Amino acid sequence: MPVAEQPDRSDGVMFGEIAQGTLVGAIKFTPAVNDYHNQQVQPGVYTLRYLLLPVDGNHQGKAPGRDFVVLVPAALDTSSDAIAPKDLLDLSRKASSTDHAAVLSLVAPPSNPVLRALPSLVHSDQGDLWVMYFAAPFAAAAAMGIVVAGHGP
Repeated sequence: MPVAEQPDRSDGVMFGEIAQGTLVGAIKFTPAVNDYHNQQVQPGVYTLRYLLLPVDGNHQGKAPGRDFVVLVPAALDTSSDAIAPKDLLDLSRKASSTDHAAVLSLVAPPSNPVLRALPSLVHSDQGDLWVMYFAAPFAAAAAMGIVVAGHGP
């Protein structure tokens, strides 16, 4: 994964080494699932692209940080090049079939030694979330997590 030329060190940003719009991975859902905003996402294959929540009153307190991945139907995402945030949001709305992008929250690894190996699926009592931790693809962090089940307030 390419590292951002100018890492974002703003408040609430955990993984600023990733440039917005960067392809982070892909995921396949066999049944319908709900995203972090509790919107239904239909079965299918989706790319995951990094995006920061905007700093506005609509998003404050909704997640532990500003770092998210947005889901894009894989059939519509055919390049590994970064996608501009506005275009990315438009593409992701096709995954949620709503006016809001389909998103999964990214979280920093826990400070206690709960991660014995990576990847690791861990339940968090805070919000009843299931987080999949995996090795971070850049040197600044040892691991990162993605909320794969559960949603924010």
